[in-house]
Amino acid sequence: DREEIEDLKKDGLGIADDFLKDTESLLADSKPEEIGEFSGYEKFLVAMMRAELVEASKAKPAEVASAWKKTAQVARELKIPPSQAGPSMRRLAVLLKAKLFAEADKLTEAMVKADPENPELKRRRLRVLIERKSYNKAIAIGQEILPLSYGRNEFFVAESLAQALVEAKKFAEAGALVDRYLSREE
Repeated sequence: DREEIEDLKKDGLGIADDFLKDTESLLADSKPEEIGEFSGYEKFLVAMMRAELVEASKAKPAEVASAWKKTAQVARELKIPPSQAGPSMRRLAVLLKAKLFAEADKLTEAMVKADPENPELKRRRLRVLIERKSYNKAIAIGQEILPLSYGRNEFFVAESLAQALVEAKKFAEAGALVDRYLSREE
């Protein structure tokens, strides 16, 4: 029932907020845990769990948005280097949930610069560029990584590229791309 959910959320938020305020306790309590790539970024891990709790509680959209923005702020303060793939990918996911697309754009640009051969990063950058309405840049990246993609990722890139082409009013190219994928057997 809703009252029980709110009580659980309140308890969880209290614990998370205490950890976010008291770094010593957070470090002592997380030491026996195996947090791997989040060592040094314990606050970010707690902030993500806090935002996930708010979201899972079916809180009002404004409360959920606020929780993700708070998480983005925690990550920003920790200055996670773009070369640290795991935490940076999580940070990117948080930025997208918080709808902080300008910051996500800068992050994906830095991540691709740190690992220019990584098509996964470029696929994420493609999505961010579409959110930012930078359709010509999105088209360039989409065309670059489409031949390097396969399976579900290939269709993700094709769909995103088609969307960017339509938004850039390149309807013939978008139509040809969609037709090419609709005519496939698999």
